[in-house]
Amino acid sequence: EELKRLNQHFVRRASQLEDLHRSMQDITSELGVAPMLEKLLGGLATAIGTTSLSVELTGPPVITVVAPQSPVEQPRSVLAGSGAVTPAEDWTEVEWKLPLTIRGRSLGVMIARHVLPPGAKADEEQLLKIVADQVAIAAENARLYEGVMRRAAEQESLVESGRLLTA
Repeated sequence: EELKRLNQHFVRRASQLEDLHRSMQDITSELGVAPMLEKLLGGLATAIGTTSLSVELTGPPVITVVAPQSPVEQPRSVLAGSGAVTPAEDWTEVEWKLPLTIRGRSLGVMIARHVLPPGAKADEEQLLKIVADQVAIAAENARLYEGVMRRAAEQESLVESGRLLTA
């Protein structure tokens, strides 16, 4: 029974990690920060089974993006049990505020809510920390891309105005 339970645990975790990989695959900084987060958070919320997922970037500019709510029949905690259904009244709601940092610099926080069965909190928190690190990298890359595009537009504008002055 214990081997069967562990095997089911690993099968569920592997499925969850595949879903996370798929949701992170299409990240591109070319969208800009807010559109990238809007595209990313919906897939992440579904993959990790949150009841609520949001990102608050401190800026500038300050950006808050909330994942669209999708009806989840039961949260996808990989520790939900092996065949035997844990009574719903034993599950508890947990909220995490995970820092989004790059090289020691704070970008903001990711806030995730889960409804979890007994014993699942530590495992889910570890996964959320990894996801928060990836979200921080994606947000920083998108900010850097926006800055490069803004500078390129400014340079192009300066070159164009210089042409008008010499003409």
